[in-house]
Amino acid sequence: LGGDHALLGEKVEVEHALELLHGRLDETACLDRLLARLAGNARIAFDMSEVEAINSAGVRNWYRFLSALGAGELLFRRCSVAFTLQACMMPGMTRMGQMTSVKAPYECDRCGQEVERLLDLVALRDGDRIREPTFPCPCGGRLVLDDTPESYFAFLRGQGT
Repeated sequence: LGGDHALLGEKVEVEHALELLHGRLDETACLDRLLARLAGNARIAFDMSEVEAINSAGVRNWYRFLSALGAGELLFRRCSVAFTLQACMMPGMTRMGQMTSVKAPYECDRCGQEVERLLDLVALRDGDRIREPTFPCPCGGRLVLDDTPESYFAFLRGQGT
């Protein structure tokens, strides 16, 4: 998105226009080309899996982009940890859209291994809460969320159920 990082995006004719974003969402993020490419799409799905970092200038640029986009239905898929944490602090990151899956940081309670797991929020949703899954670790321990569920899934307060 910004600096040396390229904006990847290909329109794919599926139920939604699909855009893959990667890099840093900061003051150098060039969202104008993306806006021009997506104009007129009523439904857009963003794959946010490769968004590495977001700063305050990036948040402002993103808000302007979403406002100018004016799409009716927005989905945010495979949200990176960086994007998810920002959405917890700033509910406008998804502009009334739905986050359908997020990467979550997990740590083994036995060996300390750290991994990210992709969580399907649609399958895990229980009203306005997420049933937090645990996973087995190869060492025989258990991978548990490396944050409190209330904190990591706080973005749900800004989404419809």
